[in-house]
Amino acid sequence: MCQPDQENFVTVFGRRLALRCTAHSKRSGKRCCGFAVNGFSVCRMHGARGGPKTAAGLGRIAVAQLVHGRETREIRLTRQAIRAKLNSAIVLGLLLEMFGENKKKSRTRQLRSAVR
Repeated sequence: MCQPDQENFVTVFGRRLALRCTAHSKRSGKRCCGFAVNGFSVCRMHGARGGPKTAAGLGRIAVAQLVHGRETREIRLTRQAIRAKLNSAIVLGLLLEMFGENKKKSRTRQLRSAVR
């Protein structure tokens, strides 16, 4: 069918040159034999013309971004807010000298050195 040593352009029906897909297999490392879609360097199976088409679609994807498949942007923002409240409570406790001296190198000790 197609040879991996062929150039980017392949002759179609004996007279027309067509751009080949530039995608490679993860497993075998061989190049895709499909023809690239006009205006793209990959075929329809490897992402040509994929993705959102409108600004609303782009917005939905931006909101739904996942990291490692288990946490959303909303969860990260909630965690950051909780961490900020905790740090401010610790700093307030340090200013009021509510905590005793701690010998271990901890987060409280780091904040204490930052307050002074």
